[in-house]
Amino acid sequence: MKVLKLEGIRKSYNDLVVLDNINLDIDEGEFVSIMGPSGSGKTTLLNIMGLLDKPDKGKIIIKNKDVTNIYDDNILSYIRGKEIGFVFQHSYLIPVLTALENVLLPSIFIGSPNKDRAKKLLDLVGLKGYYNHYPNQLSGGQQQRVAIARALMNNPSIILADEPTASLDVKTAKTIVNLFKELNDKGHTIVMVTHDPNIAKYSKRIVVLYGGKILSDNASLEEALKLIEQ
Repeated sequence: MKVLKLEGIRKSYNDLVVLDNINLDIDEGEFVSIMGPSGSGKTTLLNIMGLLDKPDKGKIIIKNKDVTNIYDDNILSYIRGKEIGFVFQHSYLIPVLTALENVLLPSIFIGSPNKDRAKKLLDLVGLKGYYNHYPNQLSGGQQQRVAIARALMNNPSIILADEPTASLDVKTAKTIVNLFKELNDKGHTIVMVTHDPNIAKYSKRIVVLYGGKILSDNASLEEALKLIEQ
């Protein structure tokens, strides 16, 4: 089953074309890394996938539903809440909420809070016993684990991760990417933007973006690095 499909996506800011005729399919259960040099359009592409930005042209299809021309913020927020889990470079936890309360937030937004599920997700990411800890009582790696649990809260169709290990030390980054791999092994669909080949190697498929175009949508790590360095 195709979880997400992009057809002919184009995006520009003023006269600068950031994405040019992007066609990309993401199947259920995939673990995809998007690689490319700075300025290649990686984050813009992820934002369009996550309905945080609108393309100038093209279609965004989530689970066979064309969502391109939905402009109602409430409807878009509901679709994001149900279908998409976000993990960013920084955890963006709310400092006055506990780990458990931060994880619960997405389910509150769609009207179905489930404290037991939030606890199970914290257990899943290795934070059993940290339910009542506030973000300032957690390490950077632990905060990112809370963010991953939060992304999973509504059992989304796809997890979008934008440089999720970039602000972490090497050891912690490896722990986090191993967690993504374990989640993927359990059936979760993950699309991750990364510049780090040591992180990208954990994914099953690499998409190479260069100058706003896809040079390869299924490159090996070696091929990806050669394309990026051209």
